[in-house]
Amino acid sequence: MRARNVERIGKYQVRSVIGRGSMGTVYEALDPIFQRRVALKTVSSRESDRPELKARFVREAQAAGRLKHRNIVTVYDVGEDNGQPYIAMELVEGFDLERVIQEKRPLAVEWKIDVLRQVCEGLAHAHGSGIVHCDIKPGNVRVSTEGEVKIVDFGIALFQSSAIAGTGHVAGTPHYMAPEQVEGKAVDLRADIFSVGAIAYELLTYRKPFEAESLSGVMSRIAHDELAPDASALPEADYPGLARVVLKAMAKDPAERYQDLEQMRDALEALVRQAAPRLLAREREAGPRPPAAEEAAHLAAEVERARAAGQLQKALQLCGRLRDLDPARGGRLAGEVEAAIRDQEVEQIAAVALAYAADGELDLAVKIADKVERLFPGRPRHRELKAYLAEERARRTAELLIATAQDHLVLGNLDEARRVVDAALALAPANRKATSLRTVLRTLARRP
Repeated sequence: MRARNVERIGKYQVRSVIGRGSMGTVYEALDPIFQRRVALKTVSSRESDRPELKARFVREAQAAGRLKHRNIVTVYDVGEDNGQPYIAMELVEGFDLERVIQEKRPLAVEWKIDVLRQVCEGLAHAHGSGIVHCDIKPGNVRVSTEGEVKIVDFGIALFQSSAIAGTGHVAGTPHYMAPEQVEGKAVDLRADIFSVGAIAYELLTYRKPFEAESLSGVMSRIAHDELAPDASALPEADYPGLARVVLKAMAKDPAERYQDLEQMRDALEALVRQAAPRLLAREREAGPRPPAAEEAAHLAAEVERARAAGQLQKALQLCGRLRDLDPARGGRLAGEVEAAIRDQEVEQIAAVALAYAADGELDLAVKIADKVERLFPGRPRHRELKAYLAEERARRTAELLIATAQDHLVLGNLDEARRVVDAALALAPANRKATSLRTVLRTLARRP
């Protein structure tokens, strides 16, 4: 989908439209300073005058911006362009769970449990930082092409102090709201735990836990009806106890739920450990797997191919799998790939600095070059950049001085011309124009 009539928002160069909604548009854009692709979330012009919408944007930036975790989308920047608020964030190429559920993709239960485990990891980090998401739903859980979960949209998140107090305001997406949210009561992190349980139920069964003919009916069922486990839909054969984990997360009384998402994550991991012997036995019956050494060699070769193709993030993800089979080789290759990623980021910053230098913006080029030292201390590339930019500044200053000296020569101000040429040569001793001009001035000085 192409972006129509929008080429730039703030400093960002708009590339395409990722999605549109009633409140705004999300674009794919390029950060020209870091040469980094970003997702640019904006509020539509008709909504941008609403104070509550701007407050939501600020809240999202504040909440997600203070969280640094592999399973939470990274916020890079927030600003306004001609009164239109925007948030620049990590671009996650992949899909969301809403799409998986709508398409009823035939995915392995192991994959689904791993996604739920990662959701627990990310939200547990948010909760540990005092932030309750309050709108966990399939559309706000993205899965990258490497299989990494990214939780998005902290627009109605509550900081723990305000979450405990409660306001009586109902906010969230009805099918995934906890009973206390539906009833406008005070909420805390256990409301998010209920929502994770609702997502788990829908992801595992491809049906919503509470259905009704209207949203008010859905909310009434959430508040009052008990959820009966669907034994035919939940994959209990391979993972006995999975229904119990989901139903515990969705208990009506917050005190009966898991009290934090580390507990739910641990319960999911325990199910996988318990199921592993049965699944391995089934695999052995199905036929032999490649020996670990052979599989590790295959993965190492895949890492090298990904590196050669410049697919460094894919290479890093493969290193994680290799570590499970060969920790030493996986760790060594991961270190090399991480170093290559850092080198790539350094070169991207350096390229921007050099581009500004070529345009004569030396002060800005120096500031951008200094980002290398701040982000990657002790890198030789920073010293090389600073040396080049200092040399370039000296060369340009010398050129200006030479032009000034030539003007003095034309006017017959020989002493002033010699002084200015000497200053130019002090900056650029090898400058041929300056040395030639000094020779001319010395010749003129010897004439009677």
